[in-house]
Amino acid sequence: MTIERRAEVPSPKKLLTATLAALAIAGAILIAFVLPAEYGIDPLGTGRALGLTALANTSAEPSRAGDPPATGERARDAGPASAGPRRTSINPVLVPTATGAPTMKDTFIAEPGRFQFDSRELTLTPGEGMRSNTT
Repeated sequence: MTIERRAEVPSPKKLLTATLAALAIAGAILIAFVLPAEYGIDPLGTGRALGLTALANTSAEPSRAGDPPATGERARDAGPASAGPRRTSINPVLVPTATGAPTMKDTFIAEPGRFQFDSRELTLTPGEGMRSNTT
């Protein structure tokens, strides 16, 4: 005995209604949240009420000594404090050598701490399995 299942295809009217609803919701999100946060345009006042207009007024320049503490994206980009200046960009340069094979210079950013590698070796016999205790 075979059971036949058919998926019902939505009518063009339902598709148009769903598309228009999605566009209306996207427009509302754009006007209420994105414009105030990204561009400082706040026609509804929601950006001021939620503090989103402050995001549009932040500068992309790094803070200097004496500046107030960084917040938001600037704090995330600042990273941990270090004793000296730290190179934060990769600028690879092709360097010719006497052997003819060129080498690349400045292709990575050195990490301030030492690399740590942890490993565990388990030997299982045939037919034996391992069960994880994490859920």
